[in-house]
Amino acid sequence: MSLKTLLLNPSEFQMYYNCSTYDVDSIPKEQRRHIWQGISFICLGIFLETCYLPCLYVICRRSMVSQACYRLMLYMGVINVSVIFLTCIMGGPVLIEGAVFCNRPILTYTAGIIGLGMWYAESLTTLILAVNRCMMLYKPNLADRLFNSRHSTTLWLALPTSISLIFSWNSPPLIFNSMSASSFANPHLHYLPDNQYYHSPIHKYYNYFIVCALISTYIVFGLLFHWKFHGSALQRSSRRDFGTFVQVLITCTLACITAIGYIIQQTFPDFKPLVMSSTYGYVFYQGSPSIIYLCMNKSIRQAVLGRYNRVNGKSSFFNKTARQSIVNTISNRETLK
Repeated sequence: MSLKTLLLNPSEFQMYYNCSTYDVDSIPKEQRRHIWQGISFICLGIFLETCYLPCLYVICRRSMVSQACYRLMLYMGVINVSVIFLTCIMGGPVLIEGAVFCNRPILTYTAGIIGLGMWYAESLTTLILAVNRCMMLYKPNLADRLFNSRHSTTLWLALPTSISLIFSWNSPPLIFNSMSASSFANPHLHYLPDNQYYHSPIHKYYNYFIVCALISTYIVFGLLFHWKFHGSALQRSSRRDFGTFVQVLITCTLACITAIGYIIQQTFPDFKPLVMSSTYGYVFYQGSPSIIYLCMNKSIRQAVLGRYNRVNGKSSFFNKTARQSIVNTISNRETLK
């Protein structure tokens, strides 16, 4: 049941989320817990957060955040970092403990509501970012008017924020289940049958929409890129556009795989390889922007590495070396004269 049902109709909510009908320990803890998967979640979460946080720090700079695409990336990045913390740093110990809804009801339900809302907001922002890149490729002046005018980005970001709040209020959350190491609409999975009581049509049809919208946008992006640069040598600007093309391709592909994976796993919750792959795929999708930025975005990569060098004292060394090289060059020229 949704958050609306919990707050406005608690008796109906209790009927579906009642934990008094079975004993959690009827399934032994040894069968519920996944120690190595939990450890891998924690390690993966720490690694992705370590990669992502410096990127967000760099994007917050005035020179970058003044651009619409970087404001969208910042909004998306804050959500990604929060989801990684929620899924990996908090989800790892839950896997190790072997917790299910009825022995951690507040934690799992709250995390489910927050996680679902963040999925709506983040995936829709990915779509808006793809549209922004398409517009910049096709009609840069129009893109500037739509995205870079005063308060325009704020209005664009109001869309995923409001959709996230509305859908989270009206749709049942996906509850994390340590036995399957993923999230499902049925809070009593493996204890009580679903019987079609536990399903989230809003989430299901939203995933269908986001898959179709991302694929359509990316096809348009590909056609525009081919039309603009077909038969011409890739100059510096076109190489930059091609890099953007590949970045959008990776992000959109991972978003589509994640959405499709969650649709399928709700239908086949007992197919563990699929469920586990979907969970890890979701985590990698949330952390993938940081890897893309560090590998493919020259501005962010150089700023992050420059910050790292300054923190480790390398900047001063290189600056001294550069200054000494300049002095030596000038001295040599004076000698030649």
